[in-house]
Amino acid sequence: MNKILVPIDYSKSSLIAYEEAIVIAKQLKHDLVLLFVHETSLFQSNDYSDVIESGLKLKLKELGKTAEKQGLKVDYLVRSGKPHKIILEVSSHIKAKFIVMGGHGETGFQEKLMGSTTTKIVGQANCPVFTFKMKRKHTGFDEIILPLDLSKETKQKVKYAMEIAKAFNSTITVCSVLYNARLDAKIKLESQLEEVEEKIKSKNISCRSKLLIADYLPKAIIDFAESGGINAVQGDLILLMTQQEKSIGEYLIGSFASKILNSSKTPILSICPTQSNFIYSIPTM
Repeated sequence: MNKILVPIDYSKSSLIAYEEAIVIAKQLKHDLVLLFVHETSLFQSNDYSDVIESGLKLKLKELGKTAEKQGLKVDYLVRSGKPHKIILEVSSHIKAKFIVMGGHGETGFQEKLMGSTTTKIVGQANCPVFTFKMKRKHTGFDEIILPLDLSKETKQKVKYAMEIAKAFNSTITVCSVLYNARLDAKIKLESQLEEVEEKIKSKNISCRSKLLIADYLPKAIIDFAESGGINAVQGDLILLMTQQEKSIGEYLIGSFASKILNSSKTPILSICPTQSNFIYSIPTM
């Protein structure tokens, strides 16, 4: 059975992510694996380590009852070490199909845990990563925002968005950012966007396309997904490629991706093109 890994630190955002993970797991018919990572320094003595770990697992199991009552199979893991390293190790070991986690913690240790940890996991995970920062009025992903630079390799990545859209009956909005208003460039990009739109529609997936004129790509994407203005779509999910072609820049994971992750209120699904284990059959609903 496919598994979704959910790191829990009991911060507000990690508990929100857990609620979202239940919805995702039910929709995809996946199992959940709840993981709590504590730092070694929490243990005063090895004599008490088993007792402490047992207590932490009991607390995790109490949280997991919500998912179990909805018919999901849930496994529970407690590990010691650096959070991002343990999360990545566990993800690889269980061959997770997704990681679902909070975008940041609340204060102090938790902020460090779910802030820098999230960025490291997004950049290194062997599977796609959902990140959630705040509670939403509704669950699911009716509107997926798919930013593309429309180079050959990037257009091939459209298949990832289609997999999610099929599972959640979503509408995909393919968008691209034009840094200048040159008519020839605008015509070319609009033509390419329409081509991608038609390809997605041919798979019986609802799709639209939009060309954005802006000087700063991260803000343009975030505003498009969140502002609700005349040129915007109320996005439920931004699908973010964590590696992109040099036509956009080699800084994506260090700059563009981190800015989107840090600034966007919209949930994000981060996918690395090398994540070959992402493609799998969507269950028949």
